Amino acid sequence: MESKGGSDKGSFYLSLSYLDYDGIVKSSKDSYQRITAQFNASYKIKSWLEVGTTNSIERVKLGTISEGSISNGAALSTMYVFDPLTPVTYEDGIVGASSLVQNALNNGYEPMKDPESGNYFGTSYWVPNFGNPIAEIYKNTNTDKRFRVNGTFYANIEPVKNLIVTSRLGYRLNNTRIHSYTPAFWAATESYAQTLMLSEEQRALEYLQWENFVNYNFSLKKNDFSIMAGTSYIDYTNSNVLGSTDAVERTLPNYLYLDYSTTSANDLIQGNEIRNSQLAYFGRIGWSYDNRYNIQVNFRADAYDNSKLDKDNAWGYFPSVSAGWTLSEEQFMKGINSDILSQVKLRASYGKNGSISNLGNYMYASSLLTGNYYYTNNQLYTGVYPSQFLANPELRWEESVQFDAGLDVRLFKSKLSMSLDYYDKNTDGLLIQSVAPLTTGTNYVFQNVGVVNNKGFEFDLEWNDKIGKDLRYGLKGNIAFLSNKVTEYKGEGVRIDGAKLGGTTGNVTFFEEGHSVWYLRGYKVTGIDSDTGAPIYADLDNSGTITENDKTDIGSAIPDFTYGVTFTASYKNFDLLVLGSGASGGKLMYAASWDNKPEFNRPKFLYDERWTSDNPNAPRPSALYQTDAKYLASDAMVFDASYFKIKQIQLGYNIPQKLLQKINVMSLRAFVSLDDFFVFTKYPGQDPEVRSALPNAMAIDPGRYPATKTVMFGINLSF
Repeated sequence: MESKGGSDKGSFYLSLSYLDYDGIVKSSKDSYQRITAQFNASYKIKSWLEVGTTNSIERVKLGTISEGSISNGAALSTMYVFDPLTPVTYEDGIVGASSLVQNALNNGYEPMKDPESGNYFGTSYWVPNFGNPIAEIYKNTNTDKRFRVNGTFYANIEPVKNLIVTSRLGYRLNNTRIHSYTPAFWAATESYAQTLMLSEEQRALEYLQWENFVNYNFSLKKNDFSIMAGTSYIDYTNSNVLGSTDAVERTLPNYLYLDYSTTSANDLIQGNEIRNSQLAYFGRIGWSYDNRYNIQVNFRADAYDNSKLDKDNAWGYFPSVSAGWTLSEEQFMKGINSDILSQVKLRASYGKNGSISNLGNYMYASSLLTGNYYYTNNQLYTGVYPSQFLANPELRWEESVQFDAGLDVRLFKSKLSMSLDYYDKNTDGLLIQSVAPLTTGTNYVFQNVGVVNNKGFEFDLEWNDKIGKDLRYGLKGNIAFLSNKVTEYKGEGVRIDGAKLGGTTGNVTFFEEGHSVWYLRGYKVTGIDSDTGAPIYADLDNSGTITENDKTDIGSAIPDFTYGVTFTASYKNFDLLVLGSGASGGKLMYAASWDNKPEFNRPKFLYDERWTSDNPNAPRPSALYQTDAKYLASDAMVFDASYFKIKQIQLGYNIPQKLLQKINVMSLRAFVSLDDFFVFTKYPGQDPEVRSALPNAMAIDPGRYPATKTVMFGINLSF
């Protein structure tokens, strides 16, 4: 719902929206609710003074479930491996329960019960160290409530003609409350907690950005000039308070708060405040001549406070230049029919930018941390402990130098638009978290390593036209080709270890010169022994034994090209949008069944394609060898993750204005949308777009929360 209006001196805009979404796993356990209000306004106080503001208020409530990672289980990943023979619950209570549950009761543990039926959750004999996946969902109750306010206030002052001074204050205020409750439970022989855990956390973010800049534009005959210079200062503060307890008076829902902690409970209180700031200076000079030539030069200097980099490396300097030539304005193009060739423009740019977004606080210096706690003899203790990160005082900005060249063409009265771009980008000093030397007593270290090259072509094509008076349509397509390679890092064969995968032979992704960033490295399966059903691995070093030296590059998550297509149409009061996107050439290691225990459930393709005595020419080994650690880290578990998705199909209808005038409504549009409904892929996992949350594990599919099919109905109302 929205309202807008204005006059010759000002305008305003109001809107209100509501979204309520139940997740695909267990309704309120992975739900999402959001209310958003928007207010924008601008006003011309004087001919030389304009003020304005944009503001957004958002209230979010969401339930979360544990997704797991590439090396441990949780609610989602447990669903993949838990055996299908164990029931969700035992309907006959303790009489029908397994002996595992009965033994737990005899030993003083309390097996988990389904809160809806009151029955004990099923416990597997074959996967004893994993809890029932439905029990895993109920085991943790996590509620996340967020309140956000953000926006800007600005003033434009024009003391003399064409000179505009702008002062702009941006702000963001976030408050998050996380309520987490885990009961005392027993879910499997190796998965139990003798005490409950209840915690409440309050997080607050205060973000302010103050920008002041001046723009001056002037012309001399056919020359147009623009000059801009300014500064930016960012200050943000993160604070949090956490309280927890391991005992409450009662476990009824209205008692699950810290107020009801018992006198004998181990209570914990933690809290801190972290403040960061950033300063920048920037400027731009632009020149254009007769709508034919244009050049723009930019410069920016950025620095964070001492929380990010040592003072000797704090500043980053980032210049850039761009130029364009509109050939269609040249005299030698005047003879071409403008209805056929509307515009031709060449452009190019070269510049540097930087980032330290991957860097945590004080990674360049040795530090001590507080807030660590542990239990001994049923007592809780807190203390100070060294950081697990090795100090690296040589850390600096991650810098990227990029060259771009492009061509823009418009044809047939601008109905057809084409754009072609070539880019070549070298990132020097990529900020990477890697394993620290064992002798240092730390676990990790951040480093600036190597040079990574990204280059390729991008092509956009768009057609807009109409048929008759009422039917308008548009078709837009784009494709982008990408080549990614580490071009410098201590020579081929020197690697930085990336992600580990449970049940395999160790790390499966690496950073190495001559390969894509965080490529997959493992064994190559050349066939299946028709007599035994064992996998045959390539002996690349001809040693006669399969060892670490036989591992090789078995794929990269980075696709060869990505593409998209958008179709729009409108007929009288109806409108239609169809949006699709895809990728081709990327590889993913299927790791939803990430462990090598033979009792674990396995994906169907392993069963269907397995070797048996009746099927000696099968493409996959027998069930006995499918849990081999080498096999799980081989190219046999790496799949083509190419896909095409129809991301959205939306049909809308605008109520005719003559009907709305009677009820003083400006516009009313109803729509229905199908989001992420159609996927075309041969990838056997849940979603070829799903990736691990860790950058160095982007080629691994751990079975995280997939994109969901959504049917959405909505109304846009303006007063």
